[in-house]
Amino acid sequence: MAKMKNRTLPLLSKSKYMSGLQCLKLLWYEYNRKEDFSEVDAAAQAIMDQGQVVGELAQTLFPGGITLQRDPAPDKQAEKSLEAAKFRKPLFEAGFVYKQAYALADILNPVAKDAWDLIEVKSSSGVKEEHYSDVAFQKYVYEGAGLKIRKCYLMYINNQYVRKGEIEPKKLFATEDVTKQCDDLMPEIETNVADMFETIRKEDVPRVKIGPHCYNPHPCPLEYICWDFLPPKDDIFCLYSGTKKAYELLERGVLRLTDIKADVNLSDKQNIQVICHKNGTPHIDKKGIKDFLDTLEYPFYFLDFETINPAIPAYDNSRPFEAIPFQYSLYIVKNSLFESLNG
Repeated sequence: MAKMKNRTLPLLSKSKYMSGLQCLKLLWYEYNRKEDFSEVDAAAQAIMDQGQVVGELAQTLFPGGITLQRDPAPDKQAEKSLEAAKFRKPLFEAGFVYKQAYALADILNPVAKDAWDLIEVKSSSGVKEEHYSDVAFQKYVYEGAGLKIRKCYLMYINNQYVRKGEIEPKKLFATEDVTKQCDDLMPEIETNVADMFETIRKEDVPRVKIGPHCYNPHPCPLEYICWDFLPPKDDIFCLYSGTKKAYELLERGVLRLTDIKADVNLSDKQNIQVICHKNGTPHIDKKGIKDFLDTLEYPFYFLDFETINPAIPAYDNSRPFEAIPFQYSLYIVKNSLFESLNG
């Protein structure tokens, strides 16, 4: 069992703060049981790598900027950043500490005589609700560290941009002023930070029920721990298009599809699914299948393909996040004959 009260707590970073907003149990594990997290898979790593490329491209919009190499010690990073701020040039990856909080800025752009604009870069196609808390936490830290923040901006991908030759960062990125939304959140940050450290210091794992927050704003890496009380094969979250209904059933103590009572209001497809689980028999609409098959005429074509959808368009005449096929398989059935084409 962790003994957080007997050692110095690390600082609360922006990513940890966002974890705490999503789920205090997740935050507790990040400080007390880090070994329980699985390694980052290839898909998640690709997303992180893409975010880094997007961030570096955004920096080109601020020529003459200073990139601060990350120091594992936040206090040293803050010292370097405060020194670099004296040059009044755009700062990339500047880190600052205030009380128990620590944050790194994507871009700090000097404005007026002594102020800065805070610019957070996201590899999304628009502003999301959680982005406001992300930027507000940064503003809280930077102002606490002594910087004067004039405006807060979110820079994201303009998904209407069409590549023609070399990437044009000014057209690729869109920017939105989120200063008001951040200011509205500022008064609660101090309390949130205090509550989070109170949770981190606890010796026992916080009790938090599973719920929509497990996937909002991001899928939780602790699902295999928090959801392990559910039966392995026919739990209520297998219900067809029934996530909301599943949470309602969970509150009533129902865990299995076979335990759903007849008086529960379900859709037609959900009713069929539950009946099949209870009877242990499949549901086959023979007439429906026959009617569909009767509409088909030979030859049959079965096309399967894979796509990429990069934030930064890879080819001319393509847009950000546009699905671009890179391989395919085409199977053709001619009556009793069969042939395939692969590309």
